[in-house]
Amino acid sequence: GGETDKGIQPIGFIESCFRERNGCPRQGLLVTKARGLIRLKLPLMDAGHTLEGLDQYSHVWIIFVFHENTNTLRGIRTDRVSSVVKAKVRPPRLDGIKVGLFSTRTPHRPNPIGLSIAKVERTEGGVLHLSGLDLIDGTPVLDIKPYIPHYDSVDGSITPSWTYDPPAPPINSVTFVGDTEATLRALVPSLRFYNKYDDIRQAIEEVLMLDIRSIRRRKADKQREEEESSEVEQHRFAIDVLNVCFTVTGDSVTVFRIE
Repeated sequence: GGETDKGIQPIGFIESCFRERNGCPRQGLLVTKARGLIRLKLPLMDAGHTLEGLDQYSHVWIIFVFHENTNTLRGIRTDRVSSVVKAKVRPPRLDGIKVGLFSTRTPHRPNPIGLSIAKVERTEGGVLHLSGLDLIDGTPVLDIKPYIPHYDSVDGSITPSWTYDPPAPPINSVTFVGDTEATLRALVPSLRFYNKYDDIRQAIEEVLMLDIRSIRRRKADKQREEEESSEVEQHRFAIDVLNVCFTVTGDSVTVFRIE
């Protein structure tokens, strides 16, 4: 008795090349050039000591809080309309088809807790540097566990076909037009997570190949194409300090501005 139960507290926070939800990959390791780190906040122990030996593993599991998903925000902010978690959801890969929330990895869950995997790059004191990240800047981290293949990989596991062959049509090409490549080269020195042009360009291409549009925007683009409209919807996403502006026509993405 006498002790106050403070509940589960974050052990640290993500610092990520993804500043916003839009553009952040929906799974870990899909964007191999995504970069970030976990900065530990452990006032009662030496944070650096807790990471000793972790650099002997290639990958880690990250348990985190979906702090920016709409349901979480509505639950803690008085300026958001309250909402309940829905029993069935529309995963982007299913292009509008509904399935039960527990058969998906939707962030909109009764308890907004997520599980992700990332590649270990190095440890530096109480900081764990990662790549292949799918978490946005500021994400609270609850725990870190090493990925161990002979425990974590299940032989003979079965998944529905939409997880590896989704009905949503894929993106097949990403093209940089105008002065976008020259602009990107010029902006490399101002970047926080990248110091090479090839790496940031590959990260942008990998993000766009995933088709980061919402189901609604994807269908709106398709309708405009079917109506042969001259109007083309402009989209954007943020990576590092950059804003990348693009359009989608059919299965092709065109990057028309980087700022």
